[in-house]
Amino acid sequence: MKEHKNFDKNKFIKKNKYKIVVYSLVVVAVVILGITLVKRNFTNNDIQSASNSSYENVDKNNGKKDDNIKPNEAGDIMVVMYHSINQKSNHYQWHRSKSEFLADLEYMYKHDYVLISMKEYLSNDIDIPRGKTPILLTFDDGLKSTFAIIKNKMGRYVLNPDSLVGILEEFKREHPDFGSGGVLYVTSNPFKNDAFHNTKTEGSYYDKFKYLDSLGYEIGNHTYHHYDLATLSSSSIKEEAGKVNEMVSDSYNGYQVKYFAYPYGNIPSDEKIKVIKKGKYKDILYKHESAVLAGPRSPYFTNPITKDFNAYKIPRTIASSGANQDMYWYFKYYEKHKSERYVSDGDRTKLSISAKMKNEINKKKTEGFNVEYVE
Repeated sequence: MKEHKNFDKNKFIKKNKYKIVVYSLVVVAVVILGITLVKRNFTNNDIQSASNSSYENVDKNNGKKDDNIKPNEAGDIMVVMYHSINQKSNHYQWHRSKSEFLADLEYMYKHDYVLISMKEYLSNDIDIPRGKTPILLTFDDGLKSTFAIIKNKMGRYVLNPDSLVGILEEFKREHPDFGSGGVLYVTSNPFKNDAFHNTKTEGSYYDKFKYLDSLGYEIGNHTYHHYDLATLSSSSIKEEAGKVNEMVSDSYNGYQVKYFAYPYGNIPSDEKIKVIKKGKYKDILYKHESAVLAGPRSPYFTNPITKDFNAYKIPRTIASSGANQDMYWYFKYYEKHKSERYVSDGDRTKLSISAKMKNEINKKKTEGFNVEYVE
């Protein structure tokens, strides 16, 4: 298009430059406002969509939660036994390769399991989302492929990602709703030796115990020499238990070990179990609140609030696949018998219990909770 012969563009701009600036600013503001409104509408739609897809979804017809999920907080809670990393294809069933361990975690997460601590397990004070099932992981023998720390370039201790705990913590970072907790049962020289995987490790007992504690793990007692307790006297059992408690207490600010694991899963007589529950070694008092077996045993997996629960004979399942009553055997069992496993109601202050289990409940263990029996 040709310009009008009497039109001087430079003169026009100079004369109206302030009007042009104001007009330009108005146009920019209008454009920004339009984009903001579109984005706000998009975000609100996303939030509404996410809310509608949650298991906490509210039914628009009656205002109640969608109750396809039936809570039962007296249901079974699995306790799983791990040991070490072993990368050989024909390794012992109580060891796991790195890929197998990661597959275990992925299965648990996909099937709504959430990690808890032994403290939460024993107290039933379990704070997990509605519809989720707690699971307690335990690690025996205090091997370095289970847990190891190393120094980074800055000279600070960091978790060795080559260890089971390192793999687990990385998985938790990627899945922050997977929960936290677990017990590592130690013997003499914790996290220094391993016959199955040469994991690099550094640091003193203090450094290791402090790091574990900071991650929310609990330190347990697996006896000093890993002897078969069924063959020992009461005084020898007291020494075996007391030495571990002394070592941990002296190494880490008087830390009191509260949880015990029987070597080989062999249980001594009830009279000798009294020495495991509490005792005194070298003027150091110890008291264990629980003791775990090395495999499943009747009454198998129960719940600490049921009458048949024995805190000093807690069954565990071996972390393997393909053996009778191993971890995946129980996973499949609870998929078929979902009403038997613990399912959370999402309310930490309340215990929602299947009405069918009313006569199985130890009422002393439910004190402090609002108890509701549900059909």
